[in-house]
Parts: sequence; C-alpha cells; structure tokens
Amino acid sequence: MAWHKNTGFPFVSFDGQTLATLPYGRALKHGRYLCRSETVGVTCANTSTGHGFRVARAGVVLF
Repeated sequence: MAWHKNTGFPFVSFDGQTLATLPYGRALKHGRYLCRSETVGVTCANTSTGHGFRVARAGVVLF
C-alpha cells in the first residue's frame, strides 16, 4: 500500500487491514503498468506490450 501514501486517494478498513482504493475516473501508473478505474471495472495493462486484464462484476478479461 506504499503507493497510496501521497495520492490523497481514499482507503477502507476491512478484516483488520487498510486497503487503498483507486477512485472511478482515476489512473495509476507504475513503470510500464497503468491501471484505470471506471464504473464498469478496473483495467490494467503493460504500456509497452499492450497486454493486460479487466476485472469487473461481469468477469475477468485478459488481452
């Protein structure tokens, strides 16, 4: 959760843990990886290869 410290993004407590959240409409980049949170799900991809995944209530899609 170290990435969360300086973002100002909200967090939640669950089962004794503090969990960072990525608000809808926001993105987080670390090295070659980019994750974007939207109301339809979260998409993460390697910006060099274009490979990644989307996680949503409808399921998981790899690309």
